[in-house]
Amino acid sequence: MDNTTMERLLVRRSETSTGIGLLNTDLRLKQHYGKGLQIKSDLNQGTAISFVVLKKKEISKKFKPE
Repeated sequence: MDNTTMERLLVRRSETSTGIGLLNTDLRLKQHYGKGLQIKSDLNQGTAISFVVLKKKEISKKFKPE
């Protein structure tokens, strides 16, 4: 996919838009783990979407309850 399309994937366009799956997933990952989706795409070749989940020990160091 081209860069313009890729950039639009994680932006909410309107209240009536039905394409919220990737946006919702990205926001929830950021909320819980501090990092969201990583999207890499080569035009006419394919797209890879990945994410990293930290080990429990690393999460507790980063997000200590107050």
